[in-house]
Amino acid sequence: MLLAASVLFVVGYAAIFWFLKCICRNRFALFVACRVILGVVIAALVTAGVLALIAGVVG
Repeated sequence: MLLAASVLFVVGYAAIFWFLKCICRNRFALFVACRVILGVVIAALVTAGVLALIAGVVG
C-alpha cells in the first residue's frame, strides 16, 4: 500500500510539473483547446458505451 501511494505521488507530481511547463512554453489557449477536445472525446466514448467496456464495466 505504501509503495502504491509513493508511485501515485511521484506520477502525480510529474504530471503537474509537465502541465505547468507546457503552459509556460505554449499559449494557454492551446492547452485549454487540447483539454476541451480530450473531454469531448471521453464524453463521446462514455456515451457510446465504448469506454465502459474498456474499463471492464458492462452496463
